[in-house]
Amino acid sequence: MLNRSVQDQLRETAIPEVVGDAALLVDPLDAADIRQGIERVLEDSALRDAMRQSGLARLFSSGTVAVRVNRVIQDAARSSKNRPRGQAQTSRPHTQRPT
Repeated sequence: MLNRSVQDQLRETAIPEVVGDAALLVDPLDAADIRQGIERVLEDSALRDAMRQSGLARLFSSGTVAVRVNRVIQDAARSSKNRPRGQAQTSRPHTQRPT
């Protein structure tokens, strides 16, 4: 890895997959690259709008963690309405850990 740039290494992580078109990737160790990325976003309103829309689409897509967590919360709220007060739901039996 000695001859590879940080930018190349970042492309091999999950960061590009997570942000998609909703962000610009810059070399976090290169101040000039960071500055250029910030300037590009500040100066290009079409890029900003496209990144914003992409981010919102990713956030609210059916496969996102936020959507799945919301479903779990809604399911828990519905199931708690069907239980008598004070009765907790257990998803698995409790077992004692060996000492």
